[in-house]
Amino acid sequence: MSHDKDCQCMGCMIAPVDAVRNPKQKCTKCGLTGHLTAECEVVYTIPALPSHSTILEEAAKVVDGPRQDNYGHPKVNLKRIADLWSVVMDRPVTPMQVALCLIQLKVAREVHAPKRDNLVDIAGYARVMEMLSE
Repeated sequence: MSHDKDCQCMGCMIAPVDAVRNPKQKCTKCGLTGHLTAECEVVYTIPALPSHSTILEEAAKVVDGPRQDNYGHPKVNLKRIADLWSVVMDRPVTPMQVALCLIQLKVAREVHAPKRDNLVDIAGYARVMEMLSE
C-alpha cells in the first residue's frame, strides 16, 4: 500500500505529518518504504530463492543480506553477545565461541527435529566465523 501527502486513509489521518509527507521514510519495523510502521504486516522475510538453491547459497544470501542489515556486521554483533555472555557466565567469552555455541544450538535442534532451516543457519554461522577472521 502506497501513501503520500494527499492520502486520506485512517492510518495517514492519524499518523505524524512527517511520516505521511515523506514517501522515502523507512518503516521502522521492516525497513521498507511506501507504508507506515503502524500498517506494517511484515514479520520477517527472507529473499525468495529458487528451489534449486543449495544450503550454502541460501546461507550466503541470508548472512550477507537481511541478517547483516538487521543486526550489523557479525564482528560487532558477536562481540556484543560475547561481552554479555561473559557477565552471565562469569568468564571471558570470545565472539568465535559465541558462533560455535550458536552452531551447537542449531545442531541440537536438528537432532530433535530435522529442518532445512537448521542446516542453513549452521552454514550461515560457519560463514560468520569466516567473517570474524577477515
